[in-house]
Amino acid sequence: MKLVAEMRHDMIGITLLTLLALLTIIQVLLIRSEYIKQFASIRLSQDLANIIHDVRIPQQVAASAVSMILLPDTDPSTVKEMIQAVAHSLSAMQRLLDTALLRVKAGVKPVPVRLTEAFQDICTIHEAACREKSLLWRFYLAPSAKGALLVDANVLIQMLV
Repeated sequence: MKLVAEMRHDMIGITLLTLLALLTIIQVLLIRSEYIKQFASIRLSQDLANIIHDVRIPQQVAASAVSMILLPDTDPSTVKEMIQAVAHSLSAMQRLLDTALLRVKAGVKPVPVRLTEAFQDICTIHEAACREKSLLWRFYLAPSAKGALLVDANVLIQMLV
């Protein structure tokens, strides 16, 4: 039979081992927490880089359309369409920024855009540019395509770039 003094040493050893195990678990949890914070920071910076890239496209469209409007030999009949294209481009830029802000703040997925509207905006810009170069540009949208076909704006931009 063990003496009380020997049992006390065993209990102290078991207690110290338990404390050491708890400290190790706490350390692992702290390291995991730091890793999660760093991963979130990296993800946020990647999201911001994507936002900047996505906003550049409608910005370039608006700048190009304004430059074409300012050309001295621009056909006055196309000016209205170009201004409309600029308005659509700025509206798209606003939607992208609003969507990005939601994603950054709350992790919400991007708001889908109507594919038919996106094609119409792109074709309006191409049509005006082709007219300036005396080229014919035709765009026909089948009546069956006017439904609510929604696509992810980020995927659409990636395909167009």
